[in-house]
Amino acid sequence: MLTIFLVTSPILRSQITYQPLEDDPITKDFISSQMQARMEKDLQKVRGEFDNEIKEAYENRTEKLLTKLNNGHFITNPTFKAYFDDMLAHIVARNPLLKNQKLRLLVSRYYWPNASCQGEGTIVINLGLISRLENESQLCFVLCHELAHQYQNHVNRSIRDYVKKVHGKATSKKLKKIAKGNNTYEEALELQKSLILDMRLHSREHELEADSLALVFMKPTKYDTNEAIKCLEILNEIDTPKRAGLIDFKKYFETEEFKIRDRWLVPAPPTGLIYNSEFKTEAARDSLKTHPDCEVRVKAVSRFAHAPVNMKLDTQFQTLIRVADLEIVEGQYRFEHYGRALFNALLMLEESPNNAYLNTIVLDCLYQLYTYQENHELGKVLSIPKQTMDDNYYQFLSFFHNIRLRDLGKLGYYFSLKNGAAFSKDDAFRASQVWAASLVLKPEAFDPFKQQYYTDFPEGNYLEELKDLNSIFKSK
Repeated sequence: MLTIFLVTSPILRSQITYQPLEDDPITKDFISSQMQARMEKDLQKVRGEFDNEIKEAYENRTEKLLTKLNNGHFITNPTFKAYFDDMLAHIVARNPLLKNQKLRLLVSRYYWPNASCQGEGTIVINLGLISRLENESQLCFVLCHELAHQYQNHVNRSIRDYVKKVHGKATSKKLKKIAKGNNTYEEALELQKSLILDMRLHSREHELEADSLALVFMKPTKYDTNEAIKCLEILNEIDTPKRAGLIDFKKYFETEEFKIRDRWLVPAPPTGLIYNSEFKTEAARDSLKTHPDCEVRVKAVSRFAHAPVNMKLDTQFQTLIRVADLEIVEGQYRFEHYGRALFNALLMLEESPNNAYLNTIVLDCLYQLYTYQENHELGKVLSIPKQTMDDNYYQFLSFFHNIRLRDLGKLGYYFSLKNGAAFSKDDAFRASQVWAASLVLKPEAFDPFKQQYYTDFPEGNYLEELKDLNSIFKSK
């Protein structure tokens, strides 16, 4: 049972270590075959004007989903996935309207807090959204909301409407007129803006409709519909960082032998465009939010919620949130977003300083940042500070853009020494410590690190990797 796994598994409840979820190739192949079969059925149903363009849109949608699936963007670990599949099955079982929808629920590794209906039966919930919710009832409302989009066929209707607008006679006439005019760029920009705003208007109408139907789907389930209100309130503030405190670099990295320089902490000059004046109104700012119109949606939903029920599922959900936070870091590292992974790992260490996985990720990210900076490619894995960023992320990026290469190597090396005793028996941390030492020490000083790993872990998981590692002298 998944409940037992979540509550009792030492992998999930321990704050000492964590083993990232392993994806299942059989599950992945099954989902892939489902998506392809659904696309073929959808293509057969397309008839009428602009049928070729609509078919192309459907094919592109499935191709993008399959690419993400094959590249590990969706978690296919069977035990983890079963938790969400069980919730979906419960909702469908209580709602006969959904029984013929051919649905699948996927959890993505993305850190931004969102969920989506793809329109062909696939519902996607990002780890970043799971991380920000408080209980299963809120998750149920999110899922019911996306199921409502699927049931009402909102996505496919939007695709058809967009294709007709873009390829229709009215737009063609406007494009021909723009081509003959003198202000081609400005007029084309205005046309593009009008199309986008029109689609946003339809989208907002769909959101209110989906909220209403979500409550209908949610009401016969075991979950509390009053949590829909709290869920929308969370979504209204969700662009505020979950962990907003500034990272204390001296606390994490400073030792008697290695000091953090004050100049590394100076904020970098901001880059990026300032928001245009048209976004200064409250309505315009709301339109830029991840989840706009939430205050309006809260008022609408409040009319339909019923009396709360007693739920005892929060402890399990807190474990799920913990897993989501850790898997976000793991996903960022897998996708080579080393700056983001390091940033989130350091923030989480404030809560869990004894977590071996997080300490190891810090070392691994620092090694990767060093390698990219050495090859003059740091921009590929570490963002440039922009003035639209939150203060904590801006300060973090400034620090790593201020620090020199040889000091970056020392940062990892002394971090490994500072935490070495605490994680001396952790295979992954000790291997990463060897890699960190290779960036700083002379060969005669580095080799003992390597040999000690062989002695302590004669059957370690990183023996082959370390055999090929050549020590590199970078600085004292």
